Amino acid sequence: MADVKLTGQHWIAGSLAPPREESFRATCAETGAFLEPGYGEATPEQISAACEAASSAFHEYRNVAAEGRARLLETIADEVLAAGDALLDRCHLETALGRDRLMFERQRTVNQARLFAQVVREGHWTEPRLDHADATRQAPDCRSMWLPIGPVAVFGASNFPLAISVVGNDTIAALAAGCSVVVKAHPGHPGTCEILAGCLNRAIRRCALPAGLFSLLHGVSHEVGQSLVQNPRIQAVGFTGSLTGGRALYDAVGRRAQLIPIYAEMGSVNPVFFFPQALRNDRWQPLVAKLVGSITAGCGQMCTQPGLLLGLKQTEWQELRREVQAKVTDQTFTLLHPGIAKAFRQLTAERGAQAISITSMAAAQKTSESDCCVPGVIFEATATELLEHTHWEEEIFGPSTVFVECEEVQQMLAYAQQMKGSLTASIFATDDEIELVRPLLDVLQTKVGRIIFNGFPTGVQVNHAMMHGGPYPAAIGNMTSIGTGSIKRFARPVCFQGFPERLLPETLRDNLSAPTLRMIDGQYQLGSAVI
Repeated sequence: MADVKLTGQHWIAGSLAPPREESFRATCAETGAFLEPGYGEATPEQISAACEAASSAFHEYRNVAAEGRARLLETIADEVLAAGDALLDRCHLETALGRDRLMFERQRTVNQARLFAQVVREGHWTEPRLDHADATRQAPDCRSMWLPIGPVAVFGASNFPLAISVVGNDTIAALAAGCSVVVKAHPGHPGTCEILAGCLNRAIRRCALPAGLFSLLHGVSHEVGQSLVQNPRIQAVGFTGSLTGGRALYDAVGRRAQLIPIYAEMGSVNPVFFFPQALRNDRWQPLVAKLVGSITAGCGQMCTQPGLLLGLKQTEWQELRREVQAKVTDQTFTLLHPGIAKAFRQLTAERGAQAISITSMAAAQKTSESDCCVPGVIFEATATELLEHTHWEEEIFGPSTVFVECEEVQQMLAYAQQMKGSLTASIFATDDEIELVRPLLDVLQTKVGRIIFNGFPTGVQVNHAMMHGGPYPAAIGNMTSIGTGSIKRFARPVCFQGFPERLLPETLRDNLSAPTLRMIDGQYQLGSAVI
C-alpha cells in the first residue's frame, strides 16, 4: 500500500466529513513536534448523523448470516495487513512505540479478528437453548439465544493504538455480535485512527455491507464522548482508558432516559505477592530481568503493569529491590504523549514528597528534547504504611512501582482483604508454601479478574479463556474486554415462546444444516450427537 494522505476529517458512514475548524494535532512523541494534519471536534450534527447511520445499518447487519459477519472480520484483518508500512510509520511517530512492538501488536489485531471470525462461524457463543413443549407439565415451547444489542460506541486506548483502538477488541467483538460501531478516535494518535478507519471502510465495501456499519469521530474535548454515549441510538459503550475518563462516561450514561450497559476497563495496580521461599536459594536472581521487563514493558504504559510488589523483610527481598531499582531508574522512557508524561511527573512527585512514609529511589531527572521523556521511578514503603494510606495503591501510568516490605505473611493477606479491585494479581511461591498461599488465593478470587502463579501480569493473550476485567475500579461491568468471551458484552439473551418454526432464527430451528452446539431439552447436543 502506498503512503496514505491523511485528511484530518471524520469518517461518517463511508464518507469523509470535514471538521468545522481545526483544534488539535498529534505530537511526535520523540521530538515534541506537532504532526500534520490538524483535526477538529465532531459537531453535534456529525455525531447525530453517525449514530443515525449506525442505527439504520444495524437493522440490516443484524440479519446477516454468520458467514457474512465472519467474512467481514477476515477482510478487515486483510486490510490492516495491506496498510503496510504507512500504518506502522505513522503509529510510531504518534506514540514512539518501537517497530517490533508495533508489528507484534498489528499481528495481534489481525489474529483476534480471525479468531472471532471462527467463533462466529461455529455459533456456539449464542448459547442456543431449545425446550420443547411438554403437555404433562403444561410447559410451552421456549427457545432462546444471544442476539446483538444495537449500535455500540467505542473508545480506544492510548497505549494499544492498533489492538485496542479503531480495529480493536471492542470493535471486533461488536461486529462479531452483529452490531454497528461508532468509534471515538483517540486524540493521541488520530492519524493512526484515520488509517485504520480506511481499512474498515474498504472491508465493508468489499463485503457489500451497509456503509453506516462504521463511523469514526475525532475530538479532544470531553463533549464529543459525552454527546456520543448520550445519543439515544447508542445501545452499549466499550471504553479503555483512565478511571477518570471511564467514570465520566458512566455518569453521562446514567443521565440518559434509557440506561444502557457501559463496559470500561480502567486503572489497576496489579499487585505481586512474593512468598519467602520463592526468593531464597538465589531464586530471586532469575526474576530480576523478568520483573524489570514487566515494569517497563511499553515504557510502563500497560494496564497490567505491576504497580505494587509485596514481600517479606529478608535479605533476598532487599537484593531483589536493589537490582530492580538500579535497572529501572537508570533508564529514560519516551511516553505516548505529553499529557501522560505530565501526569506521570506530577504523580511521582506527589508520592515522593510524602515525607519518610514513602521514599523515592529515582535517579536524577534526565533531560530530553521531548516533553514525553521521563526517568524510571521506584518507591519503597512498609506494609503498615500501605495499610494506613490506601491512596498509595492508585495507578501511576508509566515506568514506576512500589516495593512494599512486610513483617509477616499475614500483612500480605491483610492488604489483599482491603485492596481495591484490580485486573490481575500474581503470586510467587514454592510447592512447600501451597498451604500458606490458600488463604490469599481465596481472597484474591473476590478482588481481581486474573490470578497468575509464578509469573508476571504483562502479556495478555487473546484466547477463549482470557479474563481481562475485574471489580471496580479496575473495570465497570463484570465481563472480559479481551478474548472471545467479550462478544457477549454487545448481545443479550432473547426467548421465543410458542413460535412457528419458520419465524424462528435459523439457529433455534429443530433441523440445522451445520452442526452447532445447542442445549435441547436439558442436554447438550452437537448436531444429532448428545454431549
